[in-house]
Amino acid sequence: MPLKEGSVRQARIAGEISRIVAETLERDHRSKLHGMVSISSVSVTRDLKTAKVYYSVFGTPGDVLFNKQYLVRHTGFFRHAVAKGLTIRSVPELIFEYDPSGERAARIEELIDKINAERDNIDRG
Repeated sequence: MPLKEGSVRQARIAGEISRIVAETLERDHRSKLHGMVSISSVSVTRDLKTAKVYYSVFGTPGDVLFNKQYLVRHTGFFRHAVAKGLTIRSVPELIFEYDPSGERAARIEELIDKINAERDNIDRG
């Protein structure tokens, strides 16, 4: 099924917002954040008025909380960067949402490593 014109534009704008926010994070905010923060995806509403910016944090639960508060407090800074980087009439409102998928992947990897280590111990013993 081919993408509709609106969804192609949404995807293009979401990609640009993702790139701009990620570059702004790296350039201007990296030293102020706790742990490692990355932008995992962006979704834009059909009317282009709202963009949800999904981010992941590699760090402690305290790092996740600190970074959530930091990003919400500095939303205007990121929106201004998006406004400078996009050539659209109205800049979407940015909403930062924590994406725990990276945390779940790390936990799964940790469990697999533990199972493999136990299996190795059984094979040797």
